[in-house]
Amino acid sequence: MTSTTKLNNALFLVPLALVALASSGCSDRQSWQFTFESQDDTAVIDMDRVTLIFEDVSVILPEGQIGGGAGGSLTVAGSGTSIISVTAFGKTFTTSYKSGVNTMTFEGYSLKLLDAGTKLQIGTQEFDLTGEKKTVIIREDGSANVQEPN
Repeated sequence: MTSTTKLNNALFLVPLALVALASSGCSDRQSWQFTFESQDDTAVIDMDRVTLIFEDVSVILPEGQIGGGAGGSLTVAGSGTSIISVTAFGKTFTTSYKSGVNTMTFEGYSLKLLDAGTKLQIGTQEFDLTGEKKTVIIREDGSANVQEPN
């Protein structure tokens, strides 16, 4: 085998190795998409595995306005840290990720996504987010419950 053939083989194998590493899960970082919007004049934050409805947070759109809101992605697992803050309708939603926990704040509420987004903690309550997507109603007193499907 000539040195040119060896070099060509090496140049072929390097990208192949990089593809193998990327597809094997070298990075454990996971993100969810979210939107913050108004539904029936109520603040709603919709994510990959859960929809949060803030029962007492009023978001009334100006007459004639349809839609609006904000969106982005938030980290639920992996190394590193991140802070994301979006404002819509005069209200700010912030997510802060560190050491496997995403702490979300919105209008005086604090919520946490734990265990790679498989658990949601609101106050002392914890909700399992595995399986089908859940809808969680958050009340003015900070308590919450899972809304049963219709």
